[in-house]
Amino acid sequence: MTALLKKYKKCTLIVSLLLIMIIAGVYNKKIIVYGFKQGKGQLNILLNREPIPNFLKRSSLSEEEIYKIELIEEIVNFAADELGLDDNGAYRTIYDQHNRPLLYLVTAAPEFSLSPYRWDFPIVGSFSYLGFFDLDDAREEAKTLEKEGYDVRIREVSAWSTLGYFKDPVFTGMLKRSEGSLANLIIHEMTHGTIFVKNNMRFNENIATFIGDTGAILFLKKRYGNDSHYLKNHINSQQDSDLFYNHIMSETKKLKELYETFDDTMTYEQKKEQKDKMISSIMESIADIPFNTPGNYDNLKNYRPTNAWFTGYLTYRADLSKIANIYSDNYNSDLRLFVEALKEKKEDILN
Repeated sequence: MTALLKKYKKCTLIVSLLLIMIIAGVYNKKIIVYGFKQGKGQLNILLNREPIPNFLKRSSLSEEEIYKIELIEEIVNFAADELGLDDNGAYRTIYDQHNRPLLYLVTAAPEFSLSPYRWDFPIVGSFSYLGFFDLDDAREEAKTLEKEGYDVRIREVSAWSTLGYFKDPVFTGMLKRSEGSLANLIIHEMTHGTIFVKNNMRFNENIATFIGDTGAILFLKKRYGNDSHYLKNHINSQQDSDLFYNHIMSETKKLKELYETFDDTMTYEQKKEQKDKMISSIMESIADIPFNTPGNYDNLKNYRPTNAWFTGYLTYRADLSKIANIYSDNYNSDLRLFVEALKEKKEDILN
Protein backbone atom coordinates (compact mmCIF):
# COMPACT_ATOMS: atom_id res chain seq x y z
CA MET A 1 0.00 0.00 0.00
CA THR A 2 2.83 2.41 0.85
CA ALA A 3 4.51 1.81 -2.51
CA LEU A 4 1.21 2.43 -4.29
CA LEU A 5 0.69 5.70 -2.45
CA LYS A 6 4.19 6.85 -3.36
CA LYS A 7 3.54 5.98 -6.97
CA TYR A 8 0.43 8.11 -7.08
CA LYS A 9 2.06 11.01 -5.23
CA LYS A 10 4.56 11.27 -8.06
CA CYS A 11 1.64 12.07 -10.35
CA THR A 12 0.38 14.98 -8.25
CA LEU A 13 2.19 17.59 -10.31
CA ILE A 14 0.86 16.40 -13.64
CA VAL A 15 -2.69 16.34 -12.28
CA SER A 16 -2.22 19.86 -10.89
CA LEU A 17 -0.90 21.16 -14.20
CA LEU A 18 -3.78 19.52 -16.00
CA LEU A 19 -6.28 21.23 -13.70
CA ILE A 20 -4.58 24.58 -14.27
CA MET A 21 -4.82 24.07 -18.02
CA ILE A 22 -8.49 23.18 -17.76
CA ILE A 23 -9.30 26.14 -15.52
CA ALA A 24 -7.36 28.56 -17.74
CA GLY A 25 -8.93 27.16 -20.87
CA VAL A 26 -12.56 26.76 -19.90
CA TYR A 27 -13.48 28.98 -22.80
CA ASN A 28 -11.87 26.60 -25.26
CA LYS A 29 -13.15 23.05 -25.51
CA LYS A 30 -10.26 22.03 -27.75
CA ILE A 31 -7.67 23.04 -25.14
CA ILE A 32 -9.55 21.12 -22.45
CA VAL A 33 -9.80 17.95 -24.54
CA TYR A 34 -6.18 18.15 -25.65
CA GLY A 35 -4.98 18.86 -22.12
CA PHE A 36 -6.93 15.91 -20.77
CA LYS A 37 -5.55 13.50 -23.36
CA GLN A 38 -2.00 14.75 -22.88
CA GLY A 39 -2.35 14.42 -19.13
CA LYS A 40 -3.73 10.91 -19.56
CA GLY A 41 -0.85 9.90 -21.84
CA GLN A 42 1.81 11.34 -19.56
CA LEU A 43 0.13 9.80 -16.53
CA ASN A 44 0.21 6.39 -18.18
CA ILE A 45 3.96 6.69 -18.68
CA LEU A 46 4.56 7.93 -15.15
CA LEU A 47 2.49 5.13 -13.64
CA ASN A 48 4.10 2.42 -15.75
CA ARG A 49 7.73 3.46 -15.62
CA GLU A 50 9.87 1.64 -13.08
CA PRO A 51 13.30 1.91 -11.49
CA ILE A 52 15.96 0.62 -13.86
CA PRO A 53 17.30 -2.03 -11.38
CA ASN A 54 13.79 -3.51 -11.08
CA PHE A 55 13.37 -3.59 -14.85
CA LEU A 56 16.73 -5.30 -15.33
CA LYS A 57 15.76 -8.06 -12.88
CA ARG A 58 12.54 -9.00 -14.65
CA SER A 59 13.40 -8.32 -18.30
CA SER A 60 15.33 -10.46 -20.77
CA LEU A 61 17.54 -7.79 -22.26
CA SER A 62 20.49 -8.41 -24.52
CA GLU A 63 24.01 -7.50 -23.42
CA GLU A 64 23.88 -4.62 -25.90
CA GLU A 65 20.70 -3.22 -24.33
CA ILE A 66 22.09 -3.52 -20.80
CA TYR A 67 25.25 -1.77 -21.98
CA LYS A 68 23.16 1.06 -23.47
CA ILE A 69 21.27 1.51 -20.18
CA GLU A 70 24.58 1.79 -18.33
CA LEU A 71 25.82 4.17 -21.00
CA ILE A 72 22.84 6.49 -20.49
CA GLU A 73 23.85 6.90 -16.84
CA GLU A 74 27.35 7.87 -17.97
CA ILE A 75 25.95 10.35 -20.49
CA VAL A 76 23.73 11.99 -17.86
CA ASN A 77 26.63 12.31 -15.44
CA PHE A 78 28.85 13.73 -18.18
CA ALA A 79 26.22 16.26 -19.25
CA ALA A 80 25.75 17.44 -15.66
CA ASP A 81 29.37 17.34 -14.44
CA GLU A 82 31.23 18.35 -17.59
CA LEU A 83 28.71 20.49 -19.48
CA GLY A 84 26.76 22.08 -16.62
CA LEU A 85 23.34 20.88 -17.72
CA ASP A 86 20.73 20.42 -14.98
CA ASP A 87 20.30 16.91 -13.64
CA ASN A 88 16.77 16.74 -12.26
CA GLY A 89 16.81 13.01 -11.71
CA ALA A 90 15.68 12.03 -15.20
CA TYR A 91 16.68 8.73 -16.83
CA ARG A 92 16.78 6.77 -13.56
CA THR A 93 13.57 4.97 -14.50
CA ILE A 94 12.57 3.15 -17.67
CA TYR A 95 9.35 2.78 -19.65
CA ASP A 96 8.84 -0.28 -21.82
CA GLN A 97 7.16 0.90 -25.02
CA HIS A 98 6.94 -2.65 -26.39
CA ASN A 99 8.31 -1.58 -29.81
CA ARG A 100 5.39 0.81 -30.29
CA PRO A 101 5.66 4.51 -31.22
CA LEU A 102 5.48 6.82 -28.22
CA LEU A 103 4.20 10.09 -29.59
CA TYR A 104 3.05 11.60 -32.88
CA LEU A 105 3.99 15.18 -33.68
CA VAL A 106 1.82 17.36 -35.91
CA THR A 107 3.29 20.41 -37.61
CA ALA A 108 1.71 22.70 -40.17
CA ALA A 109 2.38 25.68 -42.43
CA PRO A 110 0.37 27.72 -44.96
CA GLU A 111 0.30 26.24 -48.45
CA PHE A 112 2.46 29.01 -49.91
CA SER A 113 4.52 30.11 -46.91
CA LEU A 114 7.17 28.74 -44.57
CA SER A 115 5.77 30.37 -41.46
CA PRO A 116 4.97 27.57 -38.99
CA TYR A 117 1.45 27.27 -37.62
CA ARG A 118 1.36 27.92 -33.87
CA TRP A 119 -0.83 26.54 -31.12
CA ASP A 120 -1.34 28.77 -28.07
CA PHE A 121 -1.84 27.39 -24.57
CA PRO A 122 -2.35 28.97 -21.15
CA ILE A 123 0.69 28.99 -18.85
CA VAL A 124 3.15 27.28 -21.21
CA GLY A 125 2.80 29.65 -24.20
CA SER A 126 2.83 28.91 -27.94
CA PHE A 127 4.27 25.91 -29.76
CA SER A 128 4.97 25.22 -33.44
CA TYR A 129 4.02 21.57 -33.02
CA LEU A 130 1.44 19.49 -31.20
CA GLY A 131 2.07 16.05 -29.71
CA PHE A 132 -0.45 13.21 -29.58
CA PHE A 133 -0.22 9.83 -27.88
CA ASP A 134 -2.88 8.44 -30.21
CA LEU A 135 -2.33 8.32 -33.98
CA ASP A 136 -6.04 8.78 -34.72
CA ASP A 137 -6.02 12.03 -32.71
CA ALA A 138 -3.00 13.22 -34.67
CA ARG A 139 -4.72 12.40 -37.95
CA GLU A 140 -7.88 14.20 -36.86
CA GLU A 141 -5.89 17.35 -36.06
CA ALA A 142 -4.07 17.05 -39.39
CA LYS A 143 -7.34 16.66 -41.27
CA THR A 144 -8.78 19.76 -39.60
CA LEU A 145 -5.74 21.82 -40.57
CA GLU A 146 -5.76 20.50 -44.14
CA LYS A 147 -9.40 21.55 -44.50
CA GLU A 148 -8.30 25.04 -43.46
CA GLY A 149 -5.73 25.03 -46.28
CA TYR A 150 -2.55 24.20 -44.38
CA ASP A 151 0.24 21.85 -45.37
CA VAL A 152 0.58 19.27 -42.60
CA ARG A 153 3.10 16.69 -41.45
CA ILE A 154 2.78 13.86 -38.91
CA ARG A 155 5.92 12.20 -37.62
CA GLU A 156 6.82 9.81 -34.84
CA VAL A 157 8.82 11.05 -31.85
CA SER A 158 11.18 8.79 -29.91
CA ALA A 159 11.77 11.08 -26.92
CA TRP A 160 10.88 14.46 -25.50
CA SER A 161 11.58 16.62 -22.48
CA THR A 162 9.03 17.64 -19.87
CA LEU A 163 11.31 20.63 -19.16
CA GLY A 164 12.26 19.43 -15.70
CA TYR A 165 8.67 19.21 -14.44
CA PHE A 166 8.95 15.43 -14.27
CA LYS A 167 11.76 12.91 -14.07
CA ASP A 168 11.74 11.72 -17.66
CA PRO A 169 12.29 7.98 -18.06
CA VAL A 170 14.49 6.07 -20.45
CA PHE A 171 12.33 4.69 -23.26
CA THR A 172 13.25 1.19 -24.43
CA GLY A 173 13.34 2.40 -28.03
CA MET A 174 16.38 4.53 -27.15
CA LEU A 175 18.42 1.36 -26.62
CA LYS A 176 18.47 0.71 -30.38
CA ARG A 177 20.47 3.87 -31.04
CA SER A 178 24.20 4.02 -31.66
CA GLU A 179 26.45 5.37 -28.91
CA GLY A 180 26.79 8.78 -30.57
CA SER A 181 23.11 9.08 -31.41
CA LEU A 182 22.16 8.14 -27.86
CA ALA A 183 24.54 10.73 -26.38
CA ASN A 184 23.16 13.37 -28.75
CA LEU A 185 19.56 12.56 -27.80
CA ILE A 186 20.11 12.60 -24.02
CA ILE A 187 22.15 15.82 -24.10
CA HIS A 188 19.60 17.45 -26.41
CA GLU A 189 16.71 16.66 -24.06
CA MET A 190 18.68 17.66 -20.94
CA THR A 191 19.35 20.99 -22.64
CA HIS A 192 15.59 21.54 -22.92
CA GLY A 193 15.29 20.87 -19.19
CA THR A 194 18.02 23.43 -18.50
CA ILE A 195 17.44 26.21 -21.04
CA PHE A 196 13.93 27.02 -22.21
CA VAL A 197 12.51 30.32 -23.42
CA LYS A 198 8.74 30.61 -23.49
CA ASN A 199 7.22 31.30 -26.92
CA ASN A 200 10.55 30.87 -28.73
CA MET A 201 10.67 27.32 -30.07
CA ARG A 202 13.19 28.19 -32.77
CA PHE A 203 15.71 29.37 -30.16
CA ASN A 204 15.01 26.39 -27.89
CA GLU A 205 15.41 23.78 -30.61
CA ASN A 206 18.44 25.36 -32.29
CA ILE A 207 20.28 25.63 -28.97
CA ALA A 208 19.40 22.06 -27.99
CA THR A 209 20.46 20.80 -31.42
CA PHE A 210 23.82 22.58 -31.23
CA ILE A 211 24.57 21.46 -27.67
CA GLY A 212 23.43 17.92 -28.46
CA ASP A 213 25.65 17.72 -31.56
CA THR A 214 28.67 19.24 -29.84
CA GLY A 215 28.23 17.50 -26.52
CA ALA A 216 27.91 14.05 -28.12
CA ILE A 217 31.33 14.38 -29.75
CA LEU A 218 32.89 15.54 -26.48
CA PHE A 219 31.35 12.58 -24.66
CA LEU A 220 32.59 10.05 -27.23
CA LYS A 221 36.09 11.50 -27.05
CA LYS A 222 36.18 11.20 -23.28
CA ARG A 223 34.48 7.79 -23.10
CA TYR A 224 36.20 5.99 -26.00
CA GLY A 225 39.16 8.13 -27.05
CA ASN A 226 40.00 10.28 -30.06
CA ASP A 227 40.95 7.29 -32.22
CA SER A 228 37.98 5.08 -31.39
CA HIS A 229 35.73 3.70 -34.10
CA TYR A 230 32.75 4.97 -32.08
CA LEU A 231 33.94 8.55 -32.55
CA LYS A 232 34.96 8.07 -36.19
CA ASN A 233 31.67 6.44 -37.12
CA HIS A 234 29.68 9.16 -35.38
CA ILE A 235 31.67 11.96 -37.01
CA ASN A 236 31.15 10.38 -40.45
CA SER A 237 27.43 10.11 -39.74
CA GLN A 238 27.33 13.68 -38.41
CA GLN A 239 29.16 14.96 -41.48
CA ASP A 240 26.61 13.28 -43.74
CA SER A 241 23.82 14.78 -41.66
CA ASP A 242 25.41 18.22 -41.91
CA LEU A 243 25.75 17.88 -45.70
CA PHE A 244 22.09 16.95 -45.94
CA TYR A 245 20.85 19.62 -43.55
CA ASN A 246 22.95 22.36 -45.15
CA HIS A 247 21.63 21.38 -48.56
CA ILE A 248 18.03 21.40 -47.39
CA MET A 249 18.50 24.69 -45.52
CA SER A 250 19.91 26.32 -48.65
CA GLU A 251 17.07 25.00 -50.77
CA THR A 252 14.52 26.00 -48.16
CA LYS A 253 15.67 29.60 -48.49
CA LYS A 254 15.08 29.39 -52.24
CA LEU A 255 11.60 28.00 -51.65
CA LYS A 256 10.89 30.83 -49.22
CA GLU A 257 12.06 33.37 -51.80
CA LEU A 258 9.80 31.76 -54.40
CA TYR A 259 6.76 32.17 -52.16
CA GLU A 260 7.65 35.82 -51.61
CA THR A 261 7.24 36.41 -55.36
CA PHE A 262 3.67 35.12 -55.34
CA ASP A 263 1.01 37.82 -55.60
CA ASP A 264 -2.68 38.25 -56.35
CA THR A 265 -2.08 38.36 -60.10
CA MET A 266 -1.22 34.66 -60.06
CA THR A 267 -3.82 31.93 -60.06
CA TYR A 268 -3.83 29.18 -57.48
CA GLU A 269 -2.87 26.67 -60.18
CA GLN A 270 0.17 28.74 -61.20
CA LYS A 271 1.38 28.97 -57.62
CA LYS A 272 0.84 25.24 -57.08
CA GLU A 273 2.70 24.36 -60.27
CA GLN A 274 5.75 26.45 -59.35
CA LYS A 275 5.75 25.12 -55.80
CA ASP A 276 5.55 21.48 -56.88
CA LYS A 277 8.27 21.96 -59.51
CA MET A 278 10.71 23.46 -57.00
CA ILE A 279 10.05 20.87 -54.31
CA SER A 280 10.59 18.06 -56.83
CA SER A 281 13.87 19.67 -57.90
CA ILE A 282 15.00 20.03 -54.28
CA MET A 283 14.37 16.38 -53.46
CA GLU A 284 15.90 15.04 -56.68
CA SER A 285 19.06 17.07 -56.05
CA ILE A 286 19.73 15.02 -52.88
CA ALA A 287 21.36 12.47 -55.20
CA ASP A 288 24.15 14.99 -55.89
CA ILE A 289 25.20 15.38 -52.23
CA PRO A 290 28.70 13.85 -51.72
CA PHE A 291 27.90 11.71 -48.69
CA ASN A 292 30.66 9.78 -46.88
CA THR A 293 28.38 6.76 -46.98
CA PRO A 294 26.85 6.31 -50.46
CA GLY A 295 23.15 5.64 -50.42
CA ASN A 296 22.39 7.81 -47.43
CA TYR A 297 18.97 9.43 -47.67
CA ASP A 298 18.09 7.51 -50.85
CA ASN A 299 14.64 6.95 -49.37
CA LEU A 300 13.94 10.68 -49.72
CA LYS A 301 14.62 10.98 -53.46
CA ASN A 302 11.02 10.16 -54.40
CA TYR A 303 9.49 11.77 -51.31
CA ARG A 304 7.49 14.94 -51.93
CA PRO A 305 7.25 16.81 -48.64
CA THR A 306 4.92 19.62 -47.68
CA ASN A 307 5.89 23.04 -46.33
CA ALA A 308 5.52 21.62 -42.83
CA TRP A 309 8.53 19.38 -43.54
CA PHE A 310 10.67 22.36 -44.57
CA THR A 311 9.66 24.56 -41.65
CA GLY A 312 10.97 21.85 -39.33
CA TYR A 313 14.51 22.57 -40.52
CA LEU A 314 14.04 26.26 -39.81
CA THR A 315 12.82 25.46 -36.30
CA TYR A 316 15.70 23.11 -35.49
CA ARG A 317 18.66 24.30 -37.55
CA ALA A 318 18.25 27.79 -39.05
CA ASP A 319 20.52 29.46 -36.48
CA LEU A 320 23.20 26.77 -36.07
CA SER A 321 25.88 28.66 -38.04
CA LYS A 322 25.30 31.78 -35.99
CA ILE A 323 25.42 29.78 -32.76
CA ALA A 324 28.63 28.05 -33.85
CA ASN A 325 30.31 31.41 -34.50
CA ILE A 326 29.26 32.79 -31.12
CA TYR A 327 30.44 29.57 -29.46
CA SER A 328 33.92 29.77 -30.98
CA ASP A 329 34.43 33.56 -30.97
CA ASN A 330 32.94 34.50 -27.59
CA TYR A 331 33.37 31.31 -25.56
CA ASN A 332 36.56 29.82 -26.98
CA SER A 333 34.68 26.64 -27.95
CA ASP A 334 34.16 25.84 -24.26
CA LEU A 335 30.77 24.14 -24.08
CA ARG A 336 30.41 24.36 -20.30
CA LEU A 337 31.15 28.11 -20.39
CA PHE A 338 28.63 28.46 -23.20
CA VAL A 339 25.95 26.55 -21.28
CA GLU A 340 26.49 28.63 -18.14
CA ALA A 341 26.13 31.85 -20.17
CA LEU A 342 22.93 30.57 -21.78
CA LYS A 343 21.49 29.71 -18.39
CA GLU A 344 22.00 33.33 -17.35
CA LYS A 345 21.21 35.26 -20.52
CA LYS A 346 19.06 32.88 -22.59
CA GLU A 347 18.16 34.31 -26.00
CA ASP A 348 20.06 37.58 -25.39
CA ILE A 349 23.21 35.64 -26.21
CA LEU A 350 22.15 35.44 -29.88
CA ASN A 351 21.35 39.15 -30.23
